Amino acid sequence: MNTELSTQVVEGFVCHTISNKQINLILVPELGGRVVSIYDKLNSREWLDGWSPSDRRRLWHPDDPERYDSGPGAGLDECLPTVLPCRIGNRRFTDHGELWRTAPGFSIEGRDLVCLWHLQSLPLILKRAIRLEGDTITMRYRLENCSPDTIPFQWAWHALLKLEDGDIMTFEDRPETCRSPSGEALSWPSPFPDKTFPAETQAAPFLRRQKCFLGLSSKAWPRSRAPRAHWNYRGPPTSFHGLGFG
Repeated sequence: MNTELSTQVVEGFVCHTISNKQINLILVPELGGRVVSIYDKLNSREWLDGWSPSDRRRLWHPDDPERYDSGPGAGLDECLPTVLPCRIGNRRFTDHGELWRTAPGFSIEGRDLVCLWHLQSLPLILKRAIRLEGDTITMRYRLENCSPDTIPFQWAWHALLKLEDGDIMTFEDRPETCRSPSGEALSWPSPFPDKTFPAETQAAPFLRRQKCFLGLSSKAWPRSRAPRAHWNYRGPPTSFHGLGFG
């Protein structure tokens, strides 16, 4: 399947596009390597909130780099080294981590759009490579600990999805818990007391406009251990399949 790469400037931001006959994906390095659009050409559907319609597009720098809600809050970004604000010893970590407000190094490696972040708060390097293969978007991650010590961290794939009634998200591995905004552990896929879903399913319906955090955490992540994540975009237009971690 032929993949095309192009660059354009939208509202003052350089946007890199990777596309084929089925998918069009747009990435803005300057806004934390944010993926701002994933468009399904076959079904004429935009999956990420904040890109269309153009008169409601959200592209801007945060007014306060420590407040996530002062940024565009659109598309898909990365949370590292934390999701919620917290402290480790005397060190303070801000809401949603630091990557969403940090422009990564950007390059095109073969058919991949590659972002490389060198964290300021912890001795970590994150590399993300995005590739299209037919009706599949593959996102490959490598997280490197540059210290001889074990480093605590929390990473999350953070997407603001533009969902419709009946949409379903499925997982390769069956999740058992999720987290509330306060950090409380809740059962999955029924985190809300007024909503129930069949226990045997691995999927859960969502609201029309919904944030999604999926990720990894460790209090002792070994040096050079490489977590990978992939998101397979296939099947009917109302389904995400196979977002898993390994």
